[in-house]
Amino acid sequence: MNSFTTLATLLAKCGLGFIFVNPHASNRRVIRSGRKDLQHIDCIIVSAGLDWITLSSASRDSKRRYWRYYNGILADDLKNGYQPVRSSLYGFVGQRTRHAFHGEKQERMLLQVSGARAQRGIMLFRQHDSCARIDIQLTVRIAPGAVNRWLDAAYDVAQNWRGTRGKKVDVTYRGGIDGKETVYIGSKKSDILIRLYDKFRESRDEQYRDCVRLEVQLRKKPAQAIFDYVCENGLGTRYLCQVLCWYLARRGISTDWIKDNWSYVRPPKPDTPKESVTLSWLDTQVRKVVTRLSAEWGWTRIFRILFAEACTPHEMRAILAFGDLHTGNYAETG
Repeated sequence: MNSFTTLATLLAKCGLGFIFVNPHASNRRVIRSGRKDLQHIDCIIVSAGLDWITLSSASRDSKRRYWRYYNGILADDLKNGYQPVRSSLYGFVGQRTRHAFHGEKQERMLLQVSGARAQRGIMLFRQHDSCARIDIQLTVRIAPGAVNRWLDAAYDVAQNWRGTRGKKVDVTYRGGIDGKETVYIGSKKSDILIRLYDKFRESRDEQYRDCVRLEVQLRKKPAQAIFDYVCENGLGTRYLCQVLCWYLARRGISTDWIKDNWSYVRPPKPDTPKESVTLSWLDTQVRKVVTRLSAEWGWTRIFRILFAEACTPHEMRAILAFGDLHTGNYAETG
């Protein structure tokens, strides 16, 4: 029995007819697992869209929009007994309420919104603004009492999955004796992290009973790339969910069992300017070599080789003299 047959058998034992697993093309087949009596269960989409946004802008128009959006959240939170507090985030100083932060730093303004309050945040997307984080979620109600089995099977699928280069990804979970509560696919420090979790256990809200949430967290360049593409093309929640499905499928978690005609859409690649590539190469490759050779031969010798054509003779003598003055290594100036 090969590893894929074993995986299919494991999923079948979990009674998960609503999981479809699409291995990498090199595996040469698709695994479909589960009991027949569960293969046609209708799944209900409870919510979909944004679950977190962190935006910043120097535009006067965008800042007005951020302020109005924050005030709307603040008013609702005040009605529910939540008081705002002074706070700071990423150097921005402002005010935090239960679901949002609003702050300013010099000419820029930052708005961070989480949870259901973020779903309408797509209306704030404007070209030339900055986006540090986007979370996209899809919440689905499945068979009664089946969320734990779903998470167990998803964890096993992700652990046995191999990416396009045959490389495994980090797969961890959080939970207790009652079973897994959250499955994490990817490093928590990376710019792309997938979370699969029991929404009812996380929220204790009856409307989410028997609901599993599928979520991708995008930060930095991937978040900005999605943000820019949505702004440029006037796209909305449907596109975001298609991107979410693509990220899930890339990690072996198919969404074909969800009754919708969504298709996977590959997200745009983050813009990597040539300058950024060069600076990254200097930092990761050249710096280590220069540090090692400077320790062996002395920094002035390396400096002369690297900057012989970039500096005039006068600049070279002045820099070397200044360096030796502070290190006390006058003999090297020569």
